[in-house]
Amino acid sequence: MGVKNNLVVTDYYWFTRFSGLFGINSALPEVPIRIKKRNHKDQGSDFCCIDHLLWLSSVLLKAICHLYELHCFHRSYSANNTMEFIQEGDRSKWMVHSNHSIKCFTKGDIDRMTNSYRTCLGRGAFGEVYEGVLEDGSMIAVKRFIHNVKENFAKELIVHREINHKNVVRLIGCCEEENALMLVTEYVANGNLSDLLHDDNRPVPLDIRLRIAIECAEALAYMHSHMYTQVIHGDIKPGNILLDSNFHAKLSDFGMSRVANTDKTLHTNNVIGSIGYMDPLFALDGRLTVKYDVYSFGVVLLELIARKKATTVVDNVNIVYAFTSALARGFGGVRWMFDAEIANKDNMKVVEGVCKGSR
Repeated sequence: MGVKNNLVVTDYYWFTRFSGLFGINSALPEVPIRIKKRNHKDQGSDFCCIDHLLWLSSVLLKAICHLYELHCFHRSYSANNTMEFIQEGDRSKWMVHSNHSIKCFTKGDIDRMTNSYRTCLGRGAFGEVYEGVLEDGSMIAVKRFIHNVKENFAKELIVHREINHKNVVRLIGCCEEENALMLVTEYVANGNLSDLLHDDNRPVPLDIRLRIAIECAEALAYMHSHMYTQVIHGDIKPGNILLDSNFHAKLSDFGMSRVANTDKTLHTNNVIGSIGYMDPLFALDGRLTVKYDVYSFGVVLLELIARKKATTVVDNVNIVYAFTSALARGFGGVRWMFDAEIANKDNMKVVEGVCKGSR
């Protein structure tokens, strides 16, 4: 500190060194603050230059924000922990660049949110799904992995965390505690497409069916072509297409999904998908490409216009095979398969257009 021409010149270089502890000084110049010496003849001479005060305030604000980020970081999910669940030789195949953060919950948190797993929404191959409520009142679904198969949990978490699309069920967080592997997602109110088509007598207008098909197609196009890391869902079927309160579609269940982060074709010796929706070509050589999802989606289109399950047998053959064989002879041969609710004269051209897409 020194006095020159009635000015007290104070160098605040120590402050910029302090801000360096927070990693913020790279964007801030080392600005000396000049303060006038008290002069009784000049009542306003004690004020600092406004621009320097603003600079000082911005440093403090950024430091506080950075401290808050550090605090949040310790409560956030770490992908490195999950990678430890996957066999070391297989980890390179599951390296992704996640595009959104998720929360890390404790088992106690989820016990409270689900009211001790009071309401079961469904069961699948890898786990059970329960209804829950966040502190802010938002409804959630909690998937609890049975048998605590860590590798299955890790792979599904890695893939789902990579996806951020309005027609994919949003992943909110996870729990990675011992014997408590769980995923927390948004709650989707209207069940799944399979229940709507096959276990519900409510009419389903053509426009809703088409919208569901379009939204599923948009989600698949995003996963296949517009993500940094390509994702193959591996189990597209009506049971994995959830419907919100306005019957908008959301893809769910990434337990069989794969990431294609290299130019090499994925090969697997394991069965992927569900009976009736598996690409026959995959069964021949085990090559997994986006065409697998496209085939499954074609079967879903058939279910949307026929309102019959993919496993339905017609004349001793599967309905998918019966449909493709009849369609090869022209549209007239498949009209009898259309759901009577939508197979009227006004809709016929649209329905035939859907048939072309499902081939």
